[in-house]
Amino acid sequence: MMKYFLKALLLLLFGCNVTLMVQAQTISYHTNLNKVVADQLEVTVNVEALGRNELTFAMPAMVPGIYAKLDFGRLVSGISAQSQAGPAEVTKTSTNTWQIRGWAPIKSISYWVDDSWDDCRQVEQPTPIYRSAGSCFIADSVFLINANAVFGYVVGAEKSPLVLNLTAPTKMLPVSGLVAKATIVGKALTTWQLKAPNYRTFVDNPILVAAPDTTSFQVGNLRVMIAGYSRGGLKSAATLASVIEPLVQAQARYLGGKLPVDRYTFLNYHELHRDTNEYYYDGLEHGQSTLIINKIANRPSVIKRQAFAVANHEFYHILMPLNLHSRSIEDYDFLNPAPSAHLWLYEGMTEYFTWHTRLSQHLDTPTQSLEGLSSYIRQASQFDSTQSLWQMSLKASTRQDQYMNFYAKGPLLCLMLDLELIKSSNGLWNNRKLVAALTKHFGPTGTFEEDELFSTIAQITKLPHLRQWLTDYIVDNKPLPLQRYLSLVGMEIKANQTVVVVAEAGAEQVRLYGVWVK
Repeated sequence: MMKYFLKALLLLLFGCNVTLMVQAQTISYHTNLNKVVADQLEVTVNVEALGRNELTFAMPAMVPGIYAKLDFGRLVSGISAQSQAGPAEVTKTSTNTWQIRGWAPIKSISYWVDDSWDDCRQVEQPTPIYRSAGSCFIADSVFLINANAVFGYVVGAEKSPLVLNLTAPTKMLPVSGLVAKATIVGKALTTWQLKAPNYRTFVDNPILVAAPDTTSFQVGNLRVMIAGYSRGGLKSAATLASVIEPLVQAQARYLGGKLPVDRYTFLNYHELHRDTNEYYYDGLEHGQSTLIINKIANRPSVIKRQAFAVANHEFYHILMPLNLHSRSIEDYDFLNPAPSAHLWLYEGMTEYFTWHTRLSQHLDTPTQSLEGLSSYIRQASQFDSTQSLWQMSLKASTRQDQYMNFYAKGPLLCLMLDLELIKSSNGLWNNRKLVAALTKHFGPTGTFEEDELFSTIAQITKLPHLRQWLTDYIVDNKPLPLQRYLSLVGMEIKANQTVVVVAEAGAEQVRLYGVWVK
């Protein structure tokens, strides 16, 4: 009996130790938005729980969703560290990394970080800014924070849980896909706490800190929050909701009613443009949020149109790559990420869904739908036709001049795939059903190997020829027989790369068109 008692006691103690160890390994960040010096914030990272005498501290060189080298380490200065025995030695080892050594476990790392942009339409710098992945600090007014541009990480501890303690003027509210909880509320300053299970999730949730301008709505199982900020003083949340709510309702219908997330946040940063005929906008998708940045004159119709365009595409990333992606996406290395060969799926299929939703849900007129399709064809013709979609994916960081072709040739390929699935299965399969089946097959936390996807598609659909079909047009770069596929649904491409409906479509063309747009 004593033996079993001791065994139970050991298990209890071991279980407690595991819990304490997990809690103890939490890395905490501290920054005070009320103390901005020359557009710089001071950040302190408490890493004592890791118990390391030596570690590598890093800022991301690249981030998910942007396939270009951004080198956020260039924004960091004045870095220092403390160990339990006093100051630790800090050695810069590259643009984005610092080696830190101490005679005792390292307690904390402190540094100053500059914002990456002030005006969202300023002249480009030698290093691409990609404002939707960067940060903007305007003291006492607005802070747009992407964790990858402000908060570094300890190499090897990317999966450790994180806590951000964010002090801001009490009149300002932090909004993010992460839950912000007020821990110290003062008359002038409030400290908020935001938690993330790991660094990847931290980076995946940008934060907008500004005077409250928010609204929310419910679509089926999904709760949507919208937060806005305008440097011109406009209140934009309600305006955006009037566009985004019917859009999300249409997307939910398009996907069969139930969405794969239960909450989502749209963050909108707006600057007033003096020229009413010009505008700039940018957006970056995240697992449960989208960040929209724009510089537009106070023209509600233009603001709504651009918000619709960005939200339509970025929201669909809840499907790919959030729930459907390869192992290289899952195990993301922020310093030297392995490329995925399947941007045709992550970006091409996503863009196809944005276009096909407008057609299927009657958000566009027939003429507008044809114009959008024609635009893809004209854009694709301007890129290097010798580069296959597979090659373009693997070279995305070095061939940025070809990257936008995923938003042109990508949706054209996926249109062909949609029609091939419908035709070959007599309507049992289409792109939406395929994505849903692949997501279910690999599971909510599963991934696929880069070279197994085509075989899996053929296996799931029971259409064995699809493996070679996908290889032909994605890997081997055979010219897309777009005209042949469009003719299946009563369309044709004119000499000026304009898509039109044929004058007299046959009964089978009309039937297949009805299945396709249903």
